[in-house]
Amino acid sequence: MVRSGGERSTCSVEDVLQLLRLLYSISIDLGHVRHRHEDEDVSHFRVTPEEFISRKITNKLVQQIQDPVVLASHAVPEWADSLSNKCLMLFPFETRQLYFTCTAFGMSRAIVWLQNQRDATLERSRGPSPRRDDTHEYRVGRIKHERVKVPRSCDMLSWAINVMRFHAKRKSILEIQFSGEEGTGLGPSLEFYALIAAELQRKSLAMWLCDDDFLDDRAREVDIGQVRECLIITTEAMHRR
Repeated sequence: MVRSGGERSTCSVEDVLQLLRLLYSISIDLGHVRHRHEDEDVSHFRVTPEEFISRKITNKLVQQIQDPVVLASHAVPEWADSLSNKCLMLFPFETRQLYFTCTAFGMSRAIVWLQNQRDATLERSRGPSPRRDDTHEYRVGRIKHERVKVPRSCDMLSWAINVMRFHAKRKSILEIQFSGEEGTGLGPSLEFYALIAAELQRKSLAMWLCDDDFLDDRAREVDIGQVRECLIITTEAMHRR
């Protein structure tokens, strides 16, 4: 680019990315305007979000985050984090979701997730043939499980808050066991989250907009009996596999 005085100016990569961000914002805003005024031609600037996607940068990012050595050594380059946060339009949703999965939950979860993805790919390639374990295959990464006991009480929501405060910064898998009961693992954990979801829907918490004509909170109580029955059926089916 040449200025009026004859001096040649150069644009940095950051300048180009800033321009792309501005154009993307304009296209999104005008898209909302066109949606509200369908009968009017509000602008000639018509660029779809797909046109901002860079296939080369996307492939490069996928190569980086699918390498277990890179993840295990925390060697993901800085440009990957910078572009995935500041220039979302350069990547399709699937790639951004993949990057989030591989970087947001710790090294152990990322490596285990990649190994599970690889196993799923191998299963699809084998077809219906029985699976044979490869004794020469070396696998790394194992997610730690932590178990928390909670009582069945009317103050279930307070217990959930305390559990999440304690466990929020930990990278292990949380399992719930109810006090005085033998059940552990996925079934009680799913039931615990279903109970908390029901508690969060109480009208007395004033968390939601509500125009129902219920006279008391009892009429708004959520019946999770059906949910619990579905959880039991799902758990039994998983144990039969």
